[in-house]
Amino acid sequence: MSVQVTKAVLKDFLCNAETNVLALTGAWGTGKTYAWQEALLENKDNIKFKHYCYVSLFGINSMAELRMSLFTKSVAVATLGQQLDLATIKDHWDSISKDWLKRQYERFGPMMKSLPHGSSVSLGLEALAPSAVRDTLVCFDDFERQTTIKTEDVLGLITELSEERNCKVALIFNADKLDSKDAYRAYREKTIDLEILYAPTVHEAFDLVFDIDFTNRDLALRHIVDLDITNVRILRKIRLLINRIAQATGGMDSKLIEASIATTVLLSWCAYAPDVSKPKIEEIENWNKFLISFQKEADLDPLALAWVKRLKAYGFTHVDDLDLAIARVVERGYIEGTGFLEVAKKRNEEIRSDEMSVPFKNAWHRFHNSFSGDQDEFIAELYDTALQAIAHISSGDLNGTIRLLRELQRDNLA
Repeated sequence: MSVQVTKAVLKDFLCNAETNVLALTGAWGTGKTYAWQEALLENKDNIKFKHYCYVSLFGINSMAELRMSLFTKSVAVATLGQQLDLATIKDHWDSISKDWLKRQYERFGPMMKSLPHGSSVSLGLEALAPSAVRDTLVCFDDFERQTTIKTEDVLGLITELSEERNCKVALIFNADKLDSKDAYRAYREKTIDLEILYAPTVHEAFDLVFDIDFTNRDLALRHIVDLDITNVRILRKIRLLINRIAQATGGMDSKLIEASIATTVLLSWCAYAPDVSKPKIEEIENWNKFLISFQKEADLDPLALAWVKRLKAYGFTHVDDLDLAIARVVERGYIEGTGFLEVAKKRNEEIRSDEMSVPFKNAWHRFHNSFSGDQDEFIAELYDTALQAIAHISSGDLNGTIRLLRELQRDNLA
């Protein structure tokens, strides 16, 4: 489902008073939680519930701990997007605790009075707190990342919240990574009312991360589309690394910057979205033996052959010092101590040297291709371009130029 359709469905879900349950599914890193939080903030003024609770199931080891989290992590919907201070927290807790304490007293007071030692009986907060969660918008995230609690127990709690506590519930997870798929399918019909498969396109995912005025945006987009990257977390890492590399190479030749960005996108893709069809970035020093064009395809492992073809289609055919330095930047997340700046400066000088010698080489090409036109014009061109490129041409090229000028009887220019 596209981003725009997902936004529309989430808006309708958040802005009605029905106590229904929504499942938001999709691959890891595509921005499911971000899409939920964005919709929450955009529509908070129209949410019909006063309280909101977000609970990540990752790391929660028991139903008692989960129920307690529902109580302790509840906030007022009105405070969403605000920086919480003591006054805000106090106002919210006052609003939910007064009614709750009153209900608990009415519920347990008579029972405690009838006990022999009722005044000394202590009912733990863990036993009482969950019943305070009513009329609340609840979001359970990372459903697939918890392995301790049974799927049916979580879904049973969701049904309880929806049907008995007047709560609206959203469940966010990656269905492909859910260990208990059979249990989810068995209880889904009873528990889930709406199910969204969040699958943004490459362009949609890119637009979520890269602002319209991002420097080198079109260049980054071209390479990201080439690799079909939709993982928002990886795109954020790529944006961060491109920014740092762009700052470090400010004022350097555009060819160097373009090559650095292309390699950064590729190596980030290899490092942060690993699978068997991609080379491992930590083995980049060994890539050349696979990438060399004259190596027989029959000699390659089928998996290696697949990624060799992919990298060559991307335009990556050889690993050099700049690539190795960028690999260290990608792995560490910073420039300092990676050697990137030193390698970039050296490469920048090489590029500028090549550019300075282009007119000189063109003059020689004209000579070898039986130049047409005035001989004096050619000699003047050769002489001027040789002087301009003299710091960037080889001693052999310089010697050949001097010999030609003498043969053409231009000893003074020689």
